[in-house]
Amino acid sequence: MRRVSGDEGTATLASNQMNDRRGADHHSVRLANLSLVLEELRRHGPASRAEIAARVGLARPTLTRLVGELLDLRLVREAGQSGGRPGRPGTMVEIDGAHVFAVGAEINVDAITLIVHDLAGTERARRRAALDARRVGPEASVRRLAALLGDAVAEAARPLERPPEIAGFATAVPGLVDVEGGLLVNAPNLKWQRVPFASLLRHALGSDDVTVSIGNDGNFGALAEYWRGGSAGARHLVAIIGEVGIGAGAVVDGQLLTGSHGRALEVGHLVVDPGGPRCGCGRSGCWEAIVGLDAFLSSLGMPASGRRPEALVKQVVALARRKDSAALAALERLGRFVGIGVANLINTFDPDVVVLGGYFTHVATWLLPALWQCVEAQVIVTDTPAEKLVVPSSLGFRAAALGAALHAAEAVFSNPTLFARPS
Repeated sequence: MRRVSGDEGTATLASNQMNDRRGADHHSVRLANLSLVLEELRRHGPASRAEIAARVGLARPTLTRLVGELLDLRLVREAGQSGGRPGRPGTMVEIDGAHVFAVGAEINVDAITLIVHDLAGTERARRRAALDARRVGPEASVRRLAALLGDAVAEAARPLERPPEIAGFATAVPGLVDVEGGLLVNAPNLKWQRVPFASLLRHALGSDDVTVSIGNDGNFGALAEYWRGGSAGARHLVAIIGEVGIGAGAVVDGQLLTGSHGRALEVGHLVVDPGGPRCGCGRSGCWEAIVGLDAFLSSLGMPASGRRPEALVKQVVALARRKDSAALAALERLGRFVGIGVANLINTFDPDVVVLGGYFTHVATWLLPALWQCVEAQVIVTDTPAEKLVVPSSLGFRAAALGAALHAAEAVFSNPTLFARPS
């Protein structure tokens, strides 16, 4: 056996380390490019290989190899012919991923919403159920969520030939969240504090392997509006969700604005009337203490009674359609106070659009005229008419759960080989 001198051994070790680094770099580049192609298809829809290569700036042979790998992973599929060049039509490629589920949920004061989507964004199942989360507490609420989740995933999986892959479960909650720790720090309207939400849900699901995450309902709602709402793709978007509390989120240049501690846009606790009613957070005159759903219903003598919020709002809409004077006056006042907060947000963030979701969507016909007047009067400078600057959501009460599902799907878009089978 030949002896290896010290210098030669050191050189061999250095060479091996360099080869390892090159291998790691190659793997990282490959993953990044797979993600780039999948993201391009998500943003712009079906395209030919030539079109994708031109858009993302990759050589055609490289792009062909990447698409081949995504086809093997069943994350994309071929979908007919494009017009292409004369005599040379191209084969279109689109996202598939029917076997990959992303599950999003929202727990709020009076209801649970749950949505199962596949990777292509097709809704496979949905559940919404009344829940008195304050009364039953976090553990019982999480058990109820887990039961709904199991039922919805089972329904979504029935058409499949084999069990689905689960990209993750993400839950929107109305409060401050420690995302990394899976901890709900404080949810004033739920009266929950320091709830280890992620670990409770894993326990309720009976698995430590499942990817579970939580996030603020306003942030997830903004993601849903950016990707799927009527103002999808707006560079600067603010979304406001009207429920018992008021949630909000902002997307700036395609990125969620979270702040240095993940607590940005806690707009429900903007003080809009220092002499106003007491808020669930313990302060007085907060925006949500005046325009939150419970506060609004109380102004009509209709305190929430544990029913689903849609049913309560439906009663208000029926009154407004009958031109009930008390309902119309309450809605006009609601519009003015929502407008005060919205005008402050426009002056602060200068968005392209503000989207009103939650129960605001259902009463928009009567709320918006007073709101638009307030915005016109209080926004300092804008080139956009109030009617185009502030618009109702097309997603209603499901926005936060939908945004949570989109967040859960990011695990696959950032690493398309997540469910690759060992060769």
